[in-house]
Amino acid sequence: MTRRKIILAAITFMFAFALFFSAAFGQKATLTISVLSGVHKGPFLAAKPLFEKEHPGVKINIVEYPFSDIYDKEMLEATSHSGAIDIYEQANGWVPDFAEGGFIVPLDKYFAKKDPWLDDIYPAFAGLMKYNGKYYTLLLDGDVFMTYYRKDLFENANEKAAFKKKYGYDLKIPDTWDKWANIAEFFTRDTNKDGEIDLYGNVMMLSRMFAPFTFIQFLHSFGGTYFDPDTMEPQINSFAGLKAYQMISRLLKYGPPDMINWGYTEVRDSFERGDSAMMMQWNEITWEISETTKIKGKILYGPMPGVMIGGKLNNPALQAWGWCASISADSRNKDLAYEFLYFIASPKISLEIFAIPFNGLEPYRVSHFSAEAIPKWKALSPAAPAWLEGMKESVKNGVSDLRIPGMFEYYDALGIQIGMALTGQKSGDEALDDAAAEWENITDRRGLETQQRAYKELLKIKGK
Repeated sequence: MTRRKIILAAITFMFAFALFFSAAFGQKATLTISVLSGVHKGPFLAAKPLFEKEHPGVKINIVEYPFSDIYDKEMLEATSHSGAIDIYEQANGWVPDFAEGGFIVPLDKYFAKKDPWLDDIYPAFAGLMKYNGKYYTLLLDGDVFMTYYRKDLFENANEKAAFKKKYGYDLKIPDTWDKWANIAEFFTRDTNKDGEIDLYGNVMMLSRMFAPFTFIQFLHSFGGTYFDPDTMEPQINSFAGLKAYQMISRLLKYGPPDMINWGYTEVRDSFERGDSAMMMQWNEITWEISETTKIKGKILYGPMPGVMIGGKLNNPALQAWGWCASISADSRNKDLAYEFLYFIASPKISLEIFAIPFNGLEPYRVSHFSAEAIPKWKALSPAAPAWLEGMKESVKNGVSDLRIPGMFEYYDALGIQIGMALTGQKSGDEALDDAAAEWENITDRRGLETQQRAYKELLKIKGK
């Protein structure tokens, strides 16, 4: 090669490198992030100026999709391979679908270079970042079920005396579902003597989309699980599954007449209005900071109740849904995308941007619950320390959603059948048998080997 060609080659290489560097970290670099519309954009908006300040010339572009569209929009983008989106905000349960399609990239090589403080993430949450033996996401959210109680009712001397007289034990945050049911029965009443019940003992999510979460919570409480890992035979119609349905049916009597159609919003609003004494819900504190809340400062927080099995309390808490972030396989800025995820998920920044009102994302790091973090949370609400303590107990006993390919399909089939049973169209055992049969069909369509591999990996996630 002549000296002139060597010089030209060197210049060409330097120019190409400059273009690559500029695309990844330079003046014209833009990261486009798809997020759930509404409050979820809050943490990203808070992180945007902080990250752009540390990376001059880099611009963060946030694209919002409504809840009803975000999965389909992100999947359409992934299958079109346009590269328009660099980072996807996703529910944990969607990750297997995107990973199996090769639409998101494994993050192991990035973690090896810059560890995202994995030891600071609760094991029950950290396990959700992996699929098929590889890390695909960084967490944004520590969703887990916990319980809420009307403090003004539970600490009322007259109520405490009346409850003990009727049931023979003290009125307090229940540790079992049987005690929960007794309390729900006790507080369901007509308070103004007009002949209509206006205070209900409990509220639950029972609409088609949300009923599966409620059922799965009870299924785990009674010692059940999703499948037999050796055969992939569904276990939702097992003895534990039937007990789970029977408990839901029992508690239905102590909720509003239309509760069978309620999802997250209706349950939350009922509790905020003071219409119910107890609530099982996601681990949020919005009811303390909302201006419309009528029971602000009057809430007790607790872990999930459970069931005594073999002389020991079994009280798992479902890590229902939860949000994370992944990098598109078609992104032209993968290295920069990881820099942003590393930044937003760091202990310091995550606490700064998540401890803001109405962000839709919950703490998931051990450091988020530390004594050093408490002042930041207390600035959000004086109730934050009690909220964090109740959440911490649930996190320790966290159990994952059905995080395998086709989660939507499995849950929808279950939700339909539960609805038919609760409306009297089928018996509980018949509905669960039919749901199990549909689960078998879904597994066959998706491929037994793939589903079994994913499920066995899911079972390795431990809460403690």
